[in-house]
Amino acid sequence: MDTEDEIGISGSYDGKKIDLLVITGNNDITRTLHEVNQLGYALNTIKMDHDETIPSSNFHMVLLEFRILESFQDLTYLKKLKSQYPVTPLLVMSQNMDPDFQLMAFEQGATDFFPIDISAPLLYAKLQALLPFAESGRLVEIKNAEVVVKMQSLRERSEELAQEKASRIVAEGEKEVAEVIADSLKQTQEIRDALGEGFFIITKDLTIGKTISRACVDMFGDDIKEKQLGDALNLKEGREAFLKVGIQQLYDDFMPESVSLELLPPRVETLGHKILDLHYTVTRDENNEVKKVIVIASDITEAYEEQLKAEKLDAISKCIINILKSREQFQLFV
Repeated sequence: MDTEDEIGISGSYDGKKIDLLVITGNNDITRTLHEVNQLGYALNTIKMDHDETIPSSNFHMVLLEFRILESFQDLTYLKKLKSQYPVTPLLVMSQNMDPDFQLMAFEQGATDFFPIDISAPLLYAKLQALLPFAESGRLVEIKNAEVVVKMQSLRERSEELAQEKASRIVAEGEKEVAEVIADSLKQTQEIRDALGEGFFIITKDLTIGKTISRACVDMFGDDIKEKQLGDALNLKEGREAFLKVGIQQLYDDFMPESVSLELLPPRVETLGHKILDLHYTVTRDENNEVKKVIVIASDITEAYEEQLKAEKLDAISKCIINILKSREQFQLFV
């Protein structure tokens, strides 16, 4: 695995270098990337072959070469990358520019697709246009990682409280037990509220449980606890009904849990135009039956809007490039 440090920052987006993971064994691609750096742009590349392990270091985007003889193998590799890095732009370079083949790449998660002989300035323009989207994706990943850490801390704290509660049961009797339980519930609720994420439970009768985090009120515009799922979450028309069907299938438990979870909507929009990312966790009882479904909602409205801006910027860039390519015809037109 090779790392090439940045050469300059005069042409970079907001003075930031672009960290690019490059998966290729093609010397032409390597030369093009070197030309980008020679132009004075801040491009920091981490180069590896297709059979190497992806590094743990952070990067804005991934540039993947589709090889001629291993193209279908590389399509599978692209799908795996998409599952590992769902919000990271995945760029494909290939000698095969057949439209049907490009469509297959986009279906497997490609963000953009261009030929191996692309010019260095055009390649950098594409990378620069995608940088805002990549930055917003990074923020989402960081936020999700923070949620995982905080939820782990919550579980550890809950275990500590449970141990404390058990000790006090023996030492203080029934009255002290009641005080400890109340204190435990209060502290657990405070921890959930401090997370800033929407935390709620959907029960077997498809109602929202009694325990929710404070952020749920801001996200859904109302106190949703103990309300019937169907209109409690204030989602756009039809979306909550779809979620209700998916949760019912989880409790029916007639399909593998992983399949039922895949059918649940990962992202929803509220009537208040908030874009929410939903994560689901299933808990089971001693008979391995579904006991409850825990939902964690993250407000990704800002990141989603940044993504839309990036896509708009990319469309404008492509339009400008097409005009420059056909400058004489454009001059005759105007």
